[in-house]
This record gives sequence, C-alpha cells and structure tokens, in this order.
Amino acid sequence: MKNTFLFICLFFLSLLTWAGKVDFKAELSSSTVEVGQRFRITFSVNTNFSNLIEPDLSRFKLLSGPNQSSSTQIINGNVSQELSVSYILVATEEGTYSISPATVTVQGTDYKSNALQLEVVATSSNSANARRNQQQKRKSAGNQLKDQIFIRAFVDKTSAYVGERITATYKIYYKQDILDYDPTKNPDLSGFWTYDLDLSNQRGTVENYNGSRYNVSTLKKTVLFPQKSGELLVDPLEMHMVIRVRTNKRSIWGYVYDKKEITVASQPITIRVSPLPKKGRPDNFSGAVGNFNMSLVASKDSVLANDAIDVTLKINGEGNLPLISAPKLNFPSDFEVYDPETENNFSTNASGAKGSKTFKYLVIPRHSGNFRLEPYEFSFFDLASKSYKTLKSDALKFKVEKGDEDQNMVFSANRKEEVEILDTDIRYIHKNIQIEKDNSPFFGSLLYYTCLAFIALLASAIYVGSKVFKRRKQDHVGLKKSRAKKLAQRRLSKARSLLKSNEMDAYYEEISNALYGYFSDKFNIQQSELMLDKIIEKLEFSTKKPELISALKEVLEQAEMSRFAGGTTADAEQLYKNASELILKTESA
Repeated sequence: MKNTFLFICLFFLSLLTWAGKVDFKAELSSSTVEVGQRFRITFSVNTNFSNLIEPDLSRFKLLSGPNQSSSTQIINGNVSQELSVSYILVATEEGTYSISPATVTVQGTDYKSNALQLEVVATSSNSANARRNQQQKRKSAGNQLKDQIFIRAFVDKTSAYVGERITATYKIYYKQDILDYDPTKNPDLSGFWTYDLDLSNQRGTVENYNGSRYNVSTLKKTVLFPQKSGELLVDPLEMHMVIRVRTNKRSIWGYVYDKKEITVASQPITIRVSPLPKKGRPDNFSGAVGNFNMSLVASKDSVLANDAIDVTLKINGEGNLPLISAPKLNFPSDFEVYDPETENNFSTNASGAKGSKTFKYLVIPRHSGNFRLEPYEFSFFDLASKSYKTLKSDALKFKVEKGDEDQNMVFSANRKEEVEILDTDIRYIHKNIQIEKDNSPFFGSLLYYTCLAFIALLASAIYVGSKVFKRRKQDHVGLKKSRAKKLAQRRLSKARSLLKSNEMDAYYEEISNALYGYFSDKFNIQQSELMLDKIIEKLEFSTKKPELISALKEVLEQAEMSRFAGGTTADAEQLYKNASELILKTESA
C-alpha cells in the first residue's frame, strides 16, 4: 500500500513539471537611493494572472503607478511572455526598508514574489547639485523643443459647487518619438477628493493644434470633487522623457538619430469653487451633491426576541457617491445595533460616480413587543435645480414575540457581525463504536489496476493537451495575423450600419477603430504603442510600398477631419470604400 501511495505521489509530481513553472519576481531599479531620488519597483510574471496584491508602499511617496506593460518574444519557435506592473516612488527618509513579497493568482493558485530590501541614504551636496543641474538641463532642452513636445491640461469646467464633479485630463502632444517617460512631479490636488481613471484601453490619436498635426496620448485623467470653496489650483503634471531627435549627421541608412532627456510640464488651472447655499439647507444635510433616490427595507417585520434582522438603506443615483457615509438610524432602545456593512456598487468615470451605495445594519431585538423605526430623511443638493431636496422613507414596524429561552446564543465581542446557534455546528461524540480490521487488500486488486489504467489515460490526456496548448500559444501572433482581415471587415460592417442610421460621429470613429485594430493585429503592435508613426514604420518595412502609406494617411486624416468638420454622405461612402481597399491591398502586398 505504501508503494502504491508513493507511486501515485511521484506520478502527479511529474505532471506538475509538465504544466510549466510560474515565474513571479519583484525588482528594484536600484537597491540604494538617496533621499528625494526616484526609483522604480517592478512586479513581473511570465503568464496571465489576476488579483495582484502589492506590498505596503505607503512609506514612500508615489509618483506614478500602477503602470502595466506586456511583452512577447518568439525565439527559435519558443514563445515567452512577460506581464509587468510597476510603480515609480520617492524615498523621503533615510533608513533600510524591507519590502514584503507581492502575491498574484494564476489559475486559482496564489504565488508570492521575492522580498526586496532598499537602503535610503542621506543626500550628498554633490549629488544634490548634480541633480539640480540635470533638472535644469532637461527643462532647458524641453523649452527648446516646446513646439515639438508639450503637455496640456484640460478641465471640463472652471467653476463648480463644493462636492460637484470636475474631470481633469492631461495630454501630451508630440512630434518626436518618445522612448521612455515617467513623472517627476504628480499634481498636488489638495482641496479635492480625487479618483484616477483607468487608461489601459486608451489609444493615441492625431490632432491639429495651432495649425500643426501632433500625435496625442492621454497621460492622466482624474475625477475631482472639491471639498472647500474658494480658488483651488489644479497643479501641473511634470514628466521626465527620453526622446529620439534627428541630428544633422547622415549615414548610408539615412539620418542619424540621438537620444535626449527633457522635462516638460503642463500649465496650472484655477477652479472657482462656490460654497453650497445656506438658504434652504436642511438640518440633516451631510454634503451629498447630485441626484439620488433612496429606499429603506427590513428583511422581516415579525421575529422572535434575540432573532437577527437585516435593515438595508440603499442610496442610488449620480453624484459624489464615494463621499456619502453611513448614517445613524434611530433604532428603538431595545434593539442591539451592530456597525453597518457598506457595499459600493457604483462606477466612477469621466461623468462622475453612478450607481448605488448600500448600508446594511444587523439589529437584534432583545425583548418582545411592538416597535417602530421612524422614517429616515436623506437630503442632497440638486445641481440641476440648484436647490436642496429631501427624500423620506416609510416607517418600519416590527412585531417581536417571546423567543425560545433554551436556544443558546453566542455573540462575538470582537466583531459585531454574526450570530451563531451552538447546537447546529458541533457534532455530538458517538460512544461504543466497534472497530474492525479491513481484510480486503487494495494492492493487486481489480480496483488497483483500474486506478492505474485511469491514471495512465489521464496522463496521456494531460500530455497531449499540454502539447496542443503550447502549439496554440506559440502561434498566438500568427493567429492574430490570420484573423486581422476578418475582424476588420466585421468592424467595417458595423461602420456601414452606423452610416445607414446616420450616426456620423460613431461612423467615423468606427472606421478609425477598424483600421487601427487591423494594423495592430496584422503587425502585432501593442495597444500602448499603437500610433500612426508606428504603423507607418511597420507598413514600410513589411510592404515597401509608399502608396499604401499615403493611402493610410489619407483615410485616417479624412476620418478625423470629417468627424469634427462634417462631410457629405458621398464623402462618407467614399471613405468606407477607401478603407476597404486599403485593407485588401495590404493583405495582397
């Protein structure tokens, strides 16, 4: 029996080695930094993962992150993938810091990275002077190229009430290739409650500004809720960048390019924040701004004494939902009330927070009788009417009857969350049990050989499956290329239906999406690198046909210009035809 058990353990151990090893690691850009010096911490894993739990980084000042990136390499037919999440931080105090491992989940299994150690030393006068000189040089270089690369900040409104949503967007306009960038100074948005929006699916665009065409990417988009009145400053975003600049030198391959480090920053924006009016302000107003509805319900209205009741208050609508806190309800004095659980079920985007916020109160009546929870009033400031509105719930009535005195109740003294009944979760001890020896041996039996046969079949299935999976993974890039035309045609069909329904803005945007998506799949361009210059570079290398590049520029420019300047139906039909022909010519090139 022991031999069988050992055989099975060794067999399944070998199966685990077939599945491949998950490599999850943490790295520092430098293990020793000075106070005030930037450093990068990167967590990378060689397969798709979910639920990344980072270590505590609150001892450092966060400049940027989490920043996600991915890379795929094919070497001698072997595909290697790496997904990374990085943070750019600044150390503010001297000392030796231990950074605990991060955790990721891969196919239901948790993996931990290695721990890190960072030594922060005092800033020397020489290095401080050198850093200041370097920053001045970067800013000077940025000023020299201010017409080639710059950051603009936008807000959707320059005046608002306290608690009213504002969206700030930072965009970079550039004509030079950007090789690397990271923030040197994040905006100081004191006076606002802030929420950074996810930009992982953002794609670069081309815009006309002051008569010139620029590649444009969104660096940061933040939802702001002002917390006080007065003039509040939307601080500049400052970035350190490494760009590629053409020199006057030439080689047999053309112009020689050089790398240059620069610093660019946006301009500050002033927001005039008005206080909420005092006139008509209800006494129970707690700062909610927007448009809301409310409901107050109980899980049951007739219970026994010492039975638990769930009372749920739900506030839904659009506004500063993240800032609404749990109210104190006036329960009867005979009710034992536990701290409410809060459930956030809202999404925050450029339009603000929309959805619901739910507060669930666990209450336990201790005595029998008839009880009443008085109506709850919730007040908010309505931006549309610029006035206060008050919602009022119905009263809740409870009939409490005498409970079973023999039922033993246990209440947790540390966490007021759950009530348990003892008799239902502990099994009784059974006495007078007779123990008999099992005389039917397993080793050598029919069941034994059946199990061995099943394990062999299972091993074969896993082996063949792993080979098929590896082959498909290796051909992931080829699969995207083969499906590029089909997916583009599907997008163009969608654009055609938008044209028929006269949804012109959506039509031009879908044409643009179809072309960008096609070239992304065709040339395996990551979303973060999906720019017109990158497509042209790949197209030029792959086809050696300048007419395709000219056609691509013409179609994208026509789509962009028509979207904002408008155009005739005939022009829109011609754009559809040109986009279709461009894809067909690229396929045949």
